[in-house]
Amino acid sequence: MSTFSGDPKAFDVDTFTGDIAGSCLCGNITVTIFNKPNLFKERNGHQCFCSNCRKFSGCSGSNNIVIGKDHVRVDDPRGPIHTLPTDDADDFYVLPLGIFPRIPAPEFELFSAHKHDWQAHNEGVKRYKYMSSSGEMG
Repeated sequence: MSTFSGDPKAFDVDTFTGDIAGSCLCGNITVTIFNKPNLFKERNGHQCFCSNCRKFSGCSGSNNIVIGKDHVRVDDPRGPIHTLPTDDADDFYVLPLGIFPRIPAPEFELFSAHKHDWQAHNEGVKRYKYMSSSGEMG
């Protein structure tokens, strides 16, 4: 009988002290978020339903967090990590939250206008039609 792993509920957020590590699928790259004790005490990160995030994740959307580089350590012993160029990316990373053992509740959604009709709306989450500059959806 198969043993399943990866249950996010096995990661007790009540014992979280501010550091969390995750890795890529093969385990070669490790990413650590550190000195963020409120990561699970308040809404953090976002869900995005733009075409790039759908393609990157292979799903109907992605869970990401925009976080200052001063709170992230990336270990890539085979180096270098290949990244997509982004504007204003000097001071922060956009990290896919699926690499971590637990994902915080999202603060907002981007490209909500691109969600499928069957996708639910999360209570208490701001929904932006496209980017946050495009205004909230009702």
